[in-house]
Amino acid sequence: MKQYFSKILFFLTLIALFGGAKAVSAASINYASILDSNATSVIVKYGSLETKSIFSCTLSNFSCKKSTSSSFAYPTVAKNAVKQSVYYNAQKTHAVGIAKTPGAETYTVNSYNFSKSTKPISTALLSIPAKPTKITWSDDSTHVLFAYPSYTIYNGFRILDLSTGAVSSEYYFTVDTPAALTVSPLGNYIAYYTGTKSNEAGTRTYYLYDLKNNKQYTNTVSVPYWDLVGDQPRLFSFAPDESSLVYVGDQDGSMSLYRVDLHALPADSVTFGGQKVSLIKGNVGDFFFVKNSSLLVVSNDEINPYIWSLRSIDFGKNTISIIRNNVSYVAKMRQVGSNILINALKNNSSVPVAYNFKTGAVRFFASFPLSTTTIPGTREVFQTADEYGVLIKPKTITASTPLLIWLHGGPYRQTSFGYHPYASYGVYDWMLDEAVKSGAIVLKLDYRGSQGYGSAYASSIKGEVGRGDVSDVVNAEAALRAKITFGKTYLVGNSYGGYLSLKSIVEHPETFRGALSINGVTDWADLLVNIRTSIFNIHFGGVPSLANQTLYDQASIINKVSNLGDNPIIVAQGTADQTVDPSQAPLITGVLNQVRKNVTLVEYKGSDHVFSTKAPLEDLCRRLIKLSELTLPKGVCVFK
Repeated sequence: MKQYFSKILFFLTLIALFGGAKAVSAASINYASILDSNATSVIVKYGSLETKSIFSCTLSNFSCKKSTSSSFAYPTVAKNAVKQSVYYNAQKTHAVGIAKTPGAETYTVNSYNFSKSTKPISTALLSIPAKPTKITWSDDSTHVLFAYPSYTIYNGFRILDLSTGAVSSEYYFTVDTPAALTVSPLGNYIAYYTGTKSNEAGTRTYYLYDLKNNKQYTNTVSVPYWDLVGDQPRLFSFAPDESSLVYVGDQDGSMSLYRVDLHALPADSVTFGGQKVSLIKGNVGDFFFVKNSSLLVVSNDEINPYIWSLRSIDFGKNTISIIRNNVSYVAKMRQVGSNILINALKNNSSVPVAYNFKTGAVRFFASFPLSTTTIPGTREVFQTADEYGVLIKPKTITASTPLLIWLHGGPYRQTSFGYHPYASYGVYDWMLDEAVKSGAIVLKLDYRGSQGYGSAYASSIKGEVGRGDVSDVVNAEAALRAKITFGKTYLVGNSYGGYLSLKSIVEHPETFRGALSINGVTDWADLLVNIRTSIFNIHFGGVPSLANQTLYDQASIINKVSNLGDNPIIVAQGTADQTVDPSQAPLITGVLNQVRKNVTLVEYKGSDHVFSTKAPLEDLCRRLIKLSELTLPKGVCVFK
């Protein structure tokens, strides 16, 4: 699965990510998020942890000004003689107004294109038995699908052409809850899917409905694990001329794209497959057709999985090119006119960048510059035969330099070379950088179950909670110790990583000197009895029972606390945690105190699972450095 870096590739990686600049520590984080958009502008929230501002930015000249509103106002439609419910597309450029016809099973639908008028551009009569329960726009906002309860077992739907007012025949879904419903630009196809049940493995089925020929095709694949496709930003994209459909799947081992020729659908079959887009060598995030044969895709690299890039595929020429390295893979791209917006990452910043697919220009907003402050330490991709990670070395390493192994939550997450695209993880990258400034080595580890390496690696944690994941941590520590000389090893993690920190130290107290668990799970049985639709039900095969008790015993921290010596353990918990019940923290500390172990419970009043204020993070930072037996330098662990 893994390939080793050459020295040349390694240095190119450093230059690509950091520009080769001299390392000077960053003491803050600056993240931007796009809150809303319309035909020409976006609203952006930007700033550090507690000092965020809202800006309204225009893409005509890429200028921004501060705003007090987090969304654009909806355009006002011209007054209608009959009261109607108005539904807007995401960009607020189009709308439909729906009014019930008294005493009849019909609705009048007025269509609006605000670039032309606030008056209807067309009016149609929609013959349906009940008010629509779901309205789905095509990506180009030319067609709208109305889903509604029907007299059959499944919901019916009709599609409206906004420009002409033409309404399609009545069609029917063949499932109760079609997910990721996508309407083609000309309204001749729809695509949707159904995944596995939330607490068990099974199958995933993709549906492609050819409305012109009233024929539905399906593609059913086995899902031996949690349905990871459901976590993708987007599942389908149609070419503007409806020549092809691209969808995402992991049935070949990696998160890949498959292209379907819509002009060559089988006449003698009701199934479809599609050809894997082999130009993509890594794993896919978001993707989006911008031209008939041109697809934008966010994907990582098969050699360096931490470089996620915005790429352009030309199906006509069978080529792929990089538009921008180091972009966020966690959210959908957003289209504003001919610009596609996505966040770019550098050092301690994440800011929007616009790619104009007509001109090829890549531009930033002057109000949101990429950080020029280089983050500390020398960084390299860490590899064993089975794992990836990011190794950060301080300026000086001696035989007493401590190693901190960072274990992210999830477990279906990926660590980052610099700061994480999720701001909720970026705050921990800040904390780890402060530890590097204080003299620690940091290894950010992607143990089994992590994202970015394909479905086989993600699913390899199934049945291995508390065993295989612990082995990954132990093996990584041993592999690094075989390469360089350092002192004691400490574990730190959040959420699932908090659990893994505690589980690893109770299993191997001779290897790990101390641990800091942040909002971590401490008792799976107690947690999952109350959360029955979770990815962790897959890991354990359901809630506790005689059939799976062995797996719960394998994962137990409490069963192994007697292994501990005087290893210092800190259990940190937000009292308002909505993800991991705050009672999990005093549960484990109570057990550890009962057997007289060296444990400290730290509770942050009012904090949720994701910390959004400086105080708890600064305190955690200081505690981590003290745990590592390092001296806290002046100015370290202080947000600026």
